[in-house]
Amino acid sequence: MTKERMKILNELWKNKINAEILYSENPRNDKQMDFVMDNRIPFVIYIGETEVKENKIKIKVLYFILFFHK
Repeated sequence: MTKERMKILNELWKNKINAEILYSENPRNDKQMDFVMDNRIPFVIYIGETEVKENKIKIKVLYFILFFHK
């Protein structure tokens, strides 16, 4: 999965979109969300086995959550 994630990450960087990943083969969701909240990241892209098979990604918009998160 890391290969697929890096491919998308590089595509975002080429288009001058700031992006980061957790460098873990299977990062836990709670660890990911802690990182997102701590760094006030407004969007999350999920890339799992299903998404790779279907050649799709899932995007979550977290702006509303970040607005109220201390």
